[in-house]
Amino acid sequence: MTEILSALIAWVEWVITEAGYPGLVLAMLLETVFPPIPSEAILPFAGVLTRRGVFDLWGVVIAATIGSVAGAGLLYALGRWVEDHILITAVRRYGRWIGLTEAALERALNAFERHGWVAVFLGRLLPGLRSFISIPAGMARMKLSTFLAATTLGSALWNTVFAALGWALGDHWESALHWLALYEEAILLVAAGLVVIYALWRLTRRATDTGAPPSAPA
Repeated sequence: MTEILSALIAWVEWVITEAGYPGLVLAMLLETVFPPIPSEAILPFAGVLTRRGVFDLWGVVIAATIGSVAGAGLLYALGRWVEDHILITAVRRYGRWIGLTEAALERALNAFERHGWVAVFLGRLLPGLRSFISIPAGMARMKLSTFLAATTLGSALWNTVFAALGWALGDHWESALHWLALYEEAILLVAAGLVVIYALWRLTRRATDTGAPPSAPA
């Protein structure tokens, strides 16, 4: 565990201990907006406090989910702002260099708007994506009620699991960090593998299209 992570965990413990549920809301909001603050340290510690009678387990889940959704809402708003002021302009100017057109971008964003609630829900369960998944949701102008519902469900599930883990482990809650690190590594390996597979598929498809014989004239 790095010195920075240790300092962040110590700060989180102090905020939660001193401020109670409002402190937990604040910690989870900051964790969502600033991912280096680890929810996997916040939630198990809060779970330990429920075991000691300081908090109620469902109170922890509710407070943590409120903070998570509030932070995700800020990133969603950022995504809407980026879509309006930056992304479209960048695609118009430079998209042709990477084969991306404004029409293709619009189709991708529309697809995310139709089916993105699944991505948002699952993204809230994946380290590394938990925060950033809110930005493309905003960029795609996903319906706010749909975004909030998917974010709330995913966040509540994540928060329940790790708060309960802290309650179960008691004073040994920091051992959960080891297992989460393994989980994060596995997720990153799977994601990297999918990216490689997709890149190879694109290259193969492009080579096939390039080498295809021209169609006979009608």
